Amino acid sequence: TAGGIDIDAANNITIDTSSGSISLGSGSTTAITLGNTTSEVTVADNLKVDGLMSVKQSGEATTDDGTTAVSAANIQRRIVKCTPTADRSKPFDSAANLISTLALDANNDSHDFSLLNLATDGTSFITLTAPSIKVTLVGSMIVSAQDSAEDAFTSGVGMFRIRRTSADEVTIYRIG
Repeated sequence: TAGGIDIDAANNITIDTSSGSISLGSGSTTAITLGNTTSEVTVADNLKVDGLMSVKQSGEATTDDGTTAVSAANIQRRIVKCTPTADRSKPFDSAANLISTLALDANNDSHDFSLLNLATDGTSFITLTAPSIKVTLVGSMIVSAQDSAEDAFTSGVGMFRIRRTSADEVTIYRIG
């Protein structure tokens, strides 16, 4: 025990915050590492990050020019590309696969991703659909093709958030 920091026999660390806040690190070059490469860190309640924050971006995924589902494995990579040659209707993966693959372990856990429509004809749209009654869609699920004309109204990208709403259900929101 030292200054409100306790390490027990199992090497669990407890920090007493009853006398105020705790600051980790004192300079701009101090790095703080929480967890390790084989575990995750859970932050309960509120998390405030001052300064820069980065998120690891694995390589993007590509879904085919067809009607196969946009897989949970693709969504896990956070950027999914598709180059349709005509309008396509593509279902999301099942709620069970989304929950498992995206590690949505508790209700209200969420995962954000973007779908890029790389068609440049301005007319080949991708419409995302629900695969079952366990997936609820909120907002427009149409991702238009890019149109680079000066008066273009289509951007070719849609941003989505998948939120676990129960042990076997998700809601997918269009957020951008």
